[in-house]
Amino acid sequence: MAVAPLVELMRRLALQSEVLGCDETPVKMLAGEPPGCTKTYLWSTVGDNAHPYDCFHFTPDRSRDGPDEFLAGFQGYLQSDAYTCYERIAAADDRIVPVGC
Repeated sequence: MAVAPLVELMRRLALQSEVLGCDETPVKMLAGEPPGCTKTYLWSTVGDNAHPYDCFHFTPDRSRDGPDEFLAGFQGYLQSDAYTCYERIAAADDRIVPVGC
């Protein structure tokens, strides 16, 4: 993964945003035996005007582990829908203020 350092740099720069948008969407991944589709998730984070980086993160499920990992170190306003995952992340860290979309 030659682009991994660039992806990590973009993630770190986006996390410097005062307001960070975050949302997830289900995606079908071809996998399994017999061949079929598995429901997985693609999470997007959108930086503010001072940090205009849109990053995407893949997870095999919708658990809080994925957002906990890619939002690590963020402090500011987290703009998202009412999915409890985002609310719990903000509740666990008083440097994150949840705001609705």
